[in-house]
Amino acid sequence: MKILLNNDDGIDSLGLQSLVKPLSALGEVFVCAPMFQQSAKSHSITIHGHYAIEKREIPFAKEAYAVDGTPVDVTEIALGGLNIKPDLVISGINNGLNCGHAAIYSGTLGVAREAIIRGIPSIAVSLDFTSSKEGLYEELIKALIDFIPEYLNWEKNREYFVSLNLSYENLTEKKSLGKRWTKFAYKSRYDNSFVLKDNYMEEDYLGYIYDESEKNLDYDWYATEQGYITYTPMGINVSSPGSVCELGGSK
Repeated sequence: MKILLNNDDGIDSLGLQSLVKPLSALGEVFVCAPMFQQSAKSHSITIHGHYAIEKREIPFAKEAYAVDGTPVDVTEIALGGLNIKPDLVISGINNGLNCGHAAIYSGTLGVAREAIIRGIPSIAVSLDFTSSKEGLYEELIKALIDFIPEYLNWEKNREYFVSLNLSYENLTEKKSLGKRWTKFAYKSRYDNSFVLKDNYMEEDYLGYIYDESEKNLDYDWYATEQGYITYTPMGINVSSPGSVCELGGSK
């Protein structure tokens, strides 16, 4: 099996580096990741760009490349420029959770989404910010490695990627409450404010606002904050057939 490993935190991030050896036990690992930090780039690409690229040496990686581009740029270059033909794309481990609306902004999930667009099974993996800084990856890595065979045997793995999230922030012990399948909390969001100071605008992060209908263990953000490793299937079809029928007058 060939595995492409990418992220949005950059090729030198501890989260990505921590995955190379465990994944190499499953097959050949090809690392192709941004040269620099590219968080919150979502699915952005560079139009008619020129991309600096460096070959790197990473233990347990078959090949490794750092590319000066967005996470999706890097995915496209890996597949179309370097002609890597992976059976699976892994994105992460992200430094910070990617639940709720964060999943829309995330470059980590942009990588997984691009892989699905190209018909390649993919998994995105994220850990809360504090635990990432402390390097507490072991349990999440095990969950990922255990999940890969199950995911690859799923008949819809070319239609949907799966986003794994884990947070230890509300747990007294650094051990999750176990695995939980969840839905995307699309009604809940980050809250922030802006203050104008002289000739610039300063942002203040105020926290996360739950929609009451999503404040339960069926949804990714709430279940992750309670201490579960959440598994959230996500697709690329963003149309709303019901609304088309309502607005278009058809049935």
